[in-house]
Amino acid sequence: EQKVGAILLGGGIAKHYLLSANVFRDGLDYAVYINTSEEFDASDSGGNPQEAITWAKIKVNGRHVKVHCEATLILPLLVAATFGKMRR
Repeated sequence: EQKVGAILLGGGIAKHYLLSANVFRDGLDYAVYINTSEEFDASDSGGNPQEAITWAKIKVNGRHVKVHCEATLILPLLVAATFGKMRR
């Protein structure tokens, strides 16, 4: 079985459409949210992975994390760390 994951940088309409499209396949298997928005903002950008699970946008047993950080700062560090582990 193929798995589907997403790295969601920031929020807004792109995040909304990506998550909504995965409702048709019963949700994402993996999700990484990277943004600076908080849940109390009452915005789609601030929505957390638990909310996406209730709407079947992420599978109930799907692995997910929300990183509260500016995306252009953390994404290069995450990619470098990932490829650094692959080389070892």
